[in-house]
Amino acid sequence: MDFSHINHLHNSIIHFWSTISLCDNSLPNLILSKDYHTIRFCLSDILYQIKHGIDSTSDQSIHHTIYLSILQNMFCFIAHSRDIHCGLGHRFITYLMLDIWYEYFPILSIAALRVILSGDKVEYGYGSWRDVCGLYDYFVNHPNRNWGSKHPLIDYAIEFMNSTLHKDWCKFTKSGLINTNVAKWVPRETSKHKTLFNRLSHHWASKYTPYMLHNSSFESIRKCKTKYRKMISALTCLIQPSEYWVICDDDYIIHPPQYDFYQFFEIMESKRYSSMRTVFQQITSL
Repeated sequence: MDFSHINHLHNSIIHFWSTISLCDNSLPNLILSKDYHTIRFCLSDILYQIKHGIDSTSDQSIHHTIYLSILQNMFCFIAHSRDIHCGLGHRFITYLMLDIWYEYFPILSIAALRVILSGDKVEYGYGSWRDVCGLYDYFVNHPNRNWGSKHPLIDYAIEFMNSTLHKDWCKFTKSGLINTNVAKWVPRETSKHKTLFNRLSHHWASKYTPYMLHNSSFESIRKCKTKYRKMISALTCLIQPSEYWVICDDDYIIHPPQYDFYQFFEIMESKRYSSMRTVFQQITSL
């Protein structure tokens, strides 16, 4: 069997890994650097190779299984890129990755965003709800995207943030308790993310209190914003004011990167990213 294409793919992944591990993660510096274009091209090329490999091989072939396994590892790598505790802690690069993944595997891109935002039962999540604002900034400020703030990932983030808020609000009205800290990261009306706040409050009113939007008058919109703002304030009061940094568990040991595919595979197959693998397997088994 010819495995030259797979060996080439392995080498591309190691090059991609080493590049993002060593680059400057700040948004202005990265966009202006050659690393930005290298990262976009590398990931796009990797995902294209994987998609082409999966589509052009039969489900029962060894090549198909290998390509699917590599795709699973790359899916875990999204979380590793954002993972502040045991990974690279790159926010902007993670948003870039989600953006490119959406072009090739939109369902997996949305699933990865959901796990990053919520933790999906991970004791110490890969990201946090602050990534909603970060992702929004990425698409608004990114110079090469046609969608801008209307990207479907932003619509999904708004939907997911508000659905989580709704669950917290229902629990709060019944027991005075909440499950998450999502309210802390909802942008405020007077912040630089005022436009995002307006979209969140309008989505909330449209889905949960549609009677308040019987017309599109200024007064109706103002009441919706006020009700949303008061709900956020009430929930935020229950969130602990201090947050603690935590170290990785004993099952995940950070070693100096050697940038070989064996180490890449070992990290992505570790217990730390088991929730990502579970989500991946649920989606690809459909």
